[in-house]
Amino acid sequence: MDYRYICKLACTFNHYHLELKNGCIPDGITKRLGFWKAEEYQKFAFPASEYVLGGKLPDEHYKVWILIVRIVEMTFNTERSGWSEDSLKLLQHLIWRHNILTEETQGLHSCVVSLHNLVHLPDDIMRFSSPDNFWCFVFERAVHTYIERSSNKKNLELTFAKAESRREFLKFLTSEENERIIPPVITLNKPYHASSIEQAKLFKLHEVHDPVLVGGIKYVALSANEIQSILPSNTSHGADYLAMSCRSVLFLFQGINGTLYRTSEYVIVHSNCDNRGNVIRVIGFYSITVDDKCYVFVKGEHYPYPQNNPIHIYSSNPYVIPSSHIMYFPAHDIISKVMLFPDPDNITSPSKFIVINFMRHQLPITESDVIIPVLPEKGDMVLVVGENNEIWHACIQSVNDRSRNCTALFYVYVQGTSPRRYTRESFSRSSKELIAWDSIINYASGKWQENCWIEC
Repeated sequence: MDYRYICKLACTFNHYHLELKNGCIPDGITKRLGFWKAEEYQKFAFPASEYVLGGKLPDEHYKVWILIVRIVEMTFNTERSGWSEDSLKLLQHLIWRHNILTEETQGLHSCVVSLHNLVHLPDDIMRFSSPDNFWCFVFERAVHTYIERSSNKKNLELTFAKAESRREFLKFLTSEENERIIPPVITLNKPYHASSIEQAKLFKLHEVHDPVLVGGIKYVALSANEIQSILPSNTSHGADYLAMSCRSVLFLFQGINGTLYRTSEYVIVHSNCDNRGNVIRVIGFYSITVDDKCYVFVKGEHYPYPQNNPIHIYSSNPYVIPSSHIMYFPAHDIISKVMLFPDPDNITSPSKFIVINFMRHQLPITESDVIIPVLPEKGDMVLVVGENNEIWHACIQSVNDRSRNCTALFYVYVQGTSPRRYTRESFSRSSKELIAWDSIINYASGKWQENCWIEC
């Protein structure tokens, strides 16, 4: 494995991933890997590792690692706003598949207690809600702060207790001062604006669902063509050509604590022509008033999809290419932030970029897509996936552990039978087929009745 190239990819990812700069950044994969904190491993696993390790790890190891990526994505990103029964089942399938494949590829010595505890994560979420309610990240950071404090090593418990008491008291005073802040005045049909993020969040008390402009305001003149591209033709005649310009906009009810969009970031915008949406690099946020109504819109540079619609083979994410086409669209059309990672085959001067939707609210897979490996034994009736994803019933005749395959007899459905009855497809000497373990997706439910399999 070329560790220097992997380190270069990781550094490139950190450069393009602005969200990683909040907290510990996974850096020095060739020198500091053994000293990484949990947050660094988490941020490297998702969303970086798919694009850094794709094609660099052997396939048998990558198919195990990618399961960790999806588990981390669900725990720290996708399901932070709330878990459902379907997402818990998907998480359970991911964990079981990961643990079984780990034992098969790494050996039983790799099945340590942390791997076993992973199996109980869906049950813990069912009992205690999202893991951020009970994980130890906050406490570990507090311990790190305590270690850095200078002391005479005497009565440490009392020293830390007094320090925490002072901190809580100061926190209380700060909260009282925040309560004295005059809430922003809400004026209908006017652009909502705040000088800071903290002040902008106070609009949430008034149930403001419109985007709030944050930061300094500039006034810019818009041409008639720009106004025409922003507003319908029947309203553009009354438009004010002087627009308010801002570098940030806050959506109060998007995400857990709202989502702040900034200029130079990449976003996915709703599109009537493509379900994937349009990828845009934000140039600026603007607000104009037309017929006593306020319109907040975005100016951005369009990154179209190539004509042949190529996808990244390891993440199945699409590629986009730069263009000089400028688009105007309402701010409400923004779906989420995305990141663009340069083509791994041409890092220095990429002609295309991979779209990384690290804020997506749902994985593109379900529990049925994640197959928990089955260890077949002689006499088992199993379900085998064939060509065109067709499901077949097969009875195991022999198992080869070393080559990870087995011989089986296929059974076919007898038309018009209820309950469904399956009989042997062929009685010739060559009727036994060699199937791989990976093609077995589950055990068949049913029972034997003479030489027929009755589905239950």
